[in-house]
Amino acid sequence: MTERAEDTASPYASPDPSGETEGAAGRPSLIPCFYVGLFLLSALGYWTYAQTQRSVLADVRLSPEITAEIFEEYDWDPGRGIYVEAFESGRTIVPVTFLFADHQDESYEFLAVSANEGQLLGVAVREEGSFRLEFLYDCESKESWPRLRMDEVSYAPEVKAKWGPRFRAVATKHPGLELPY
Repeated sequence: MTERAEDTASPYASPDPSGETEGAAGRPSLIPCFYVGLFLLSALGYWTYAQTQRSVLADVRLSPEITAEIFEEYDWDPGRGIYVEAFESGRTIVPVTFLFADHQDESYEFLAVSANEGQLLGVAVREEGSFRLEFLYDCESKESWPRLRMDEVSYAPEVKAKWGPRFRAVATKHPGLELPY
């Protein structure tokens, strides 16, 4: 008994010399589609999982129009990450910014701080006797700390010179506030 060529063609056939990838009977192979679909489903599953892990710890009103949402995500091993996102009248003005990580069992009190007649707005954290500045937004320049421009690093002297006076202005208004530098 003789088999015809199309009966023996494998659905996993390699590309022919013309460069086309075809499976049995001249149809396009579904294997690449399968892997792309699997990747997309995995990415969607992870994104959905990550979204459900966001838990709001506090909404801090910095001014009548500006609020800071402090939230946690369990994306750290073995703890959680604490993040901030700031909004002005519901519009994001500071995208999600990492603040710090802990070991899941600490609790915090988040307080609004301000200086320079409301030009500098921030969030301070009070825990076990400490009172430290974690986030600062400059309403005039529209810059925030710890989120810096791409050409800045926190330890650079020019960055310290730029943010140091802002930190000290807030500390003058809020005695006992621990500053980043």
